[in-house]
Amino acid sequence: MKLTVAIPTFNRDSFIIENLNHLIEQIAALDEPVDIVVSDNASTDNTEELVKALIVGGAPIAYFRNLTNLGMDENADLAIRRSRGEYVLLFGDDDMLEPGALATILRCLTEHSDLGLIYANFRILTLRLNTR
Repeated sequence: MKLTVAIPTFNRDSFIIENLNHLIEQIAALDEPVDIVVSDNASTDNTEELVKALIVGGAPIAYFRNLTNLGMDENADLAIRRSRGEYVLLFGDDDMLEPGALATILRCLTEHSDLGLIYANFRILTLRLNTR
């Protein structure tokens, strides 16, 4: 597998579910597999139930829940280490990719196999994930 999207999260159920649904939609349109790793930092909200419901529905997600909150840095590191892809897209639980972004990233990785890092441009959104 060329790419894993690694998402560390903590108590952001409303953000991560929307984020995952958008990622799953993009993955379904790809010609090659991409998986998602969610590293839950001992959330006390509905994160676990929501993510597990997506998995039961067939989403390509590996879900890991830490027994205690390890802090943001260690949780992000765990999300990366739990990834199976040759490349890892470390992604915030409240980040959203533009339509077609995963296909563009995969094409870039294929065409430029010597890359060690890709920096993606961004836009700032409101709490409702709309452009300001």
